[in-house]
Amino acid sequence: MLEVVEIIRDTTQGITRPALCRATDGNEYIIKGREAGNDGLVKEYICASLGHRFGLPIPDFCLITCPEELLMYDSELQKRFAGGPCFASKYQSHLQEFDRSAYTKYHAQLFKDIFVFDFWIKNDDRYFTAEHGGNPNLLVDSGRDHIYVIDHNLAFASDFDLQSFYKSHVGSKFWHEQQSDMFEQQNYQNKMSHTLECLDEIINELPEEWLINQFGEIDFLQTLKRELEQSSTEEFWSNLK
Repeated sequence: MLEVVEIIRDTTQGITRPALCRATDGNEYIIKGREAGNDGLVKEYICASLGHRFGLPIPDFCLITCPEELLMYDSELQKRFAGGPCFASKYQSHLQEFDRSAYTKYHAQLFKDIFVFDFWIKNDDRYFTAEHGGNPNLLVDSGRDHIYVIDHNLAFASDFDLQSFYKSHVGSKFWHEQQSDMFEQQNYQNKMSHTLECLDEIINELPEEWLINQFGEIDFLQTLKRELEQSSTEEFWSNLK
């Protein structure tokens, strides 16, 4: 497992208070720790793993630890990054926040894929409209050729609102402009089935420290698995249409 060798600076966004750090492999990472909550870290790691297998462009990620000597003189950093591994997303300096200039039909298929995946994991934290903008938790390169998907710590929302999701999700516009046919539905079902084959392996990779939460380890993970397995039901697809 990688270790942090330098905490460079705090990032400017997010209630999870991530920080930009340098690791033992020489690369820089955006790391999330205790402020995301144990359940948030579990969701982040599981959804990034599933999303990568699903085919979404998710930056490389891993588990990372902050050694005590980096934190021992700062109680605030201890609160945020001590007590177990953190979630690390590889930092790429040429990437910037998503904006309207990248919201084009050139990326229509990707937006549809993100829409389906976020519906699957009940993630409504990717809102964006052409008129009002928003925070879709996406990054884009300077040429607007490549979009990257980040931030899944609010997935599996217990208060997931289907109508709000339809209205404001970044992929909603393209999903509804190009109606899904039966072939496309089958294609997505196959992708989800393939993706779920590695779920138990992903769960086994989770640090024990993350599985201490108010829900109880078994109930929390079993609920998550049941949510994902809904992709094989007719009700799931009828709600998506």
